[in-house]
Amino acid sequence: MHWLCKRSGIGWFTVDEKSGDVMQTYSPRFRRDARLVESLRSKLTEQHKDFAAAGSQAGGYWTPFKETCGEVLRLVRQKPGITLKELMGSLKHHYSSNASARSSLIYWADRGKIRGVRLERKGRLVHLFPSEDEIGTDAEE
Repeated sequence: MHWLCKRSGIGWFTVDEKSGDVMQTYSPRFRRDARLVESLRSKLTEQHKDFAAAGSQAGGYWTPFKETCGEVLRLVRQKPGITLKELMGSLKHHYSSNASARSSLIYWADRGKIRGVRLERKGRLVHLFPSEDEIGTDAEE
């Protein structure tokens, strides 16, 4: 992250946890090229604001995959037992196509990597349910 800020002319502040002092590690550069700012801004989502504590490194970042998983969980909570076909009709995802989304979601849900969602096969149909630890949870992702 340091190299990106330095290279892009983005200022960097650090906060001493004990004293609370704020130090400027890198100064921002004056840039007249607003395209860089708009390019970065267009990639940000609301979740980037408060998903992780500032400066955290252990899984504390928001990705398009996490965005898709959160959307899957939201839809599965709305309609437990939803078929994959029904899910794909409502799902906004980061994959390049619905076909790649379907196959990837089956793969990751089957391996328990989509938090709060479990997969069940009934014949050729794939159904998605809230996992046992999600039942009764009202909190949004």
